[in-house]
Amino acid sequence: MNAYGELHTVALSDKNREIARSRFLCWVERYPALKLVDVYAVLACYLAQRAEVDEYMRQAD
Repeated sequence: MNAYGELHTVALSDKNREIARSRFLCWVERYPALKLVDVYAVLACYLAQRAEVDEYMRQAD
């Protein structure tokens, strides 16, 4: 997938974006040491290296 496709995938509708944000906030509330910016950073890292992360996760199972 090219960069445009990645951006399109990430650019959720307003409703889906709010649902995703509420899930991220739940993680932050559950783990006080975690900041919302950290959640977004991990998500950005995953999207930038999706194939490698998926392969790593498959091997870890």
